[in-house]
Amino acid sequence: MLVELMVFQIGMGKSWDKNLAEVEAIVRSSTLSYHLTPLSVRIEGNWDEIMTVARQVHEQACLNSQYVMTAIQIEDGDPASIRV
Repeated sequence: MLVELMVFQIGMGKSWDKNLAEVEAIVRSSTLSYHLTPLSVRIEGNWDEIMTVARQVHEQACLNSQYVMTAIQIEDGDPASIRV
């Protein structure tokens, strides 16, 4: 399974470098394969592993913002054809 996770934070000022670093640390510590894009992170793994990371990322974003929207896109199918 491949998931693209996008987190939108509103009401946190102009810079969110520190928040991005905290989010990346959560994803990196998960040991799942991932790829950062300019607007999202793509994570490869099983449902439970990915949703655990998505929840942790969303909760971290909520600590630093007045409003958070997390969007999740899921690609599922033959594991051989889905790669980060």
